[in-house]
Amino acid sequence: MILLSIGFKAVLLIDSISFLIGIVLLMSIKITRTDPTIAAMIHEDQALTGTAADDIALPSWVNIGLITWLFAALTIGLLGVAGPTFVIDRNSALVWAVTAACMAIGSLVGSSASLLLNSVKSTRWEYLQLMCCFGLAAEVLCFLFISIPVVVWISGFVGSALVTVSGIRWDTLGQSIGSDAQIHAFAVRDQIVHTVGIPAGMLVFGLSAAFNSSTVIVTAVAVVVAIMGIIIATVKTPRPAEVR
Repeated sequence: MILLSIGFKAVLLIDSISFLIGIVLLMSIKITRTDPTIAAMIHEDQALTGTAADDIALPSWVNIGLITWLFAALTIGLLGVAGPTFVIDRNSALVWAVTAACMAIGSLVGSSASLLLNSVKSTRWEYLQLMCCFGLAAEVLCFLFISIPVVVWISGFVGSALVTVSGIRWDTLGQSIGSDAQIHAFAVRDQIVHTVGIPAGMLVFGLSAAFNSSTVIVTAVAVVVAIMGIIIATVKTPRPAEVR
């Protein structure tokens, strides 16, 4: 009853503030290594390179890729809140339920395609990420502006499939990037990107709804993530066998 009395936008604002607090707390946590095997490998790499753990250099394509994933994660977080809001508002709860099912099926299909299809395996990651970013942008815009259920379902399916395909290839590249210290640094930074990006997307939508600017902000996010796809497409990334 309390939630109904204060209104939906107020609830979104409260959620946004809670996500912001969570992000601040996560960023303040210092992660320590407890696995002695990992610590020994990283210490050995540092001894050979003379590089501190926080200063481990990663290839430039990795850093650019992390930036694109930050915006992709932000868009995914935004979709988690904006998706049901827009689809239910324009259609019904049933349409959103089918949309969510299509997104789940898309992820499964993306996983299977990454393992089974040679055409996917042979495609360079930067092009997969381009399609991933474009797919997310299209998904956001369809949820926002399109009221035809079939179009919404297709956009949810395709967007989820492309995110999964690109994510699997990205993880594969990261696991073959170089030394154990670099692999560890890649994993930590990649985790931070998603840990911050997804709740930040929820925060962005909550604040935009609270200030009656959802359409403008969500459209801007779609445009930015599409631009990230164009940027990464200009960067040449290695195939897994070429990294070492």
